[in-house]
Amino acid sequence: MQDEIKLRPHHVTNFAHYYLNNASVTSGYGQEFKDGVTSLFEILSRKGIGQVTIINGLDDICKICMQTTKRKNRFCEKGDNLQRNPSALVVMAKTQLVVGQIYNIHEFLERVERIRKKYTEEELLDLMMDAYANMGNDPRF
Repeated sequence: MQDEIKLRPHHVTNFAHYYLNNASVTSGYGQEFKDGVTSLFEILSRKGIGQVTIINGLDDICKICMQTTKRKNRFCEKGDNLQRNPSALVVMAKTQLVVGQIYNIHEFLERVERIRKKYTEEELLDLMMDAYANMGNDPRF
C-alpha cells in the first residue's frame, strides 16, 4: 500500500469526475499518461493509500506527466489559480479541502462525496470565498 498521494486542486477536480461519475481518464497527453493517472485514481478509489495531501504545486499527477510526456510547463510550478479555474474552486469549496492539509483516505473520499450535495447560492458563495482564502488568498481585499 502506498502511504501518501499529493494532489493539487484542479487534479482533485479530475479525480472527483472520475470517482463520482465512473468516468475514464481523458487527456491529450498520450496513452502512457492516461494509464498512469488511471492507475493512481484506481488506488485512490480502492482506498489503497493511507492519506492524501492537498498541495498547490507539482503533485503526483504532474510527476506522471513529466515522466510520460517529458513536458514541464512553468505554469504547473506556480500552482493553481482558482480565479481562472472555476471548476476547481467549486470542488475545493464543496469538499472544504484545504491546501497544506493531510487527510486520511476515508475522510478524503467522504469530502469528495460532498460534491453531490446541493447548496443554495448563498451557501455556495460562502464556501467558495472560504476555499479561495484557504489557497492563501483573501477575496475580500
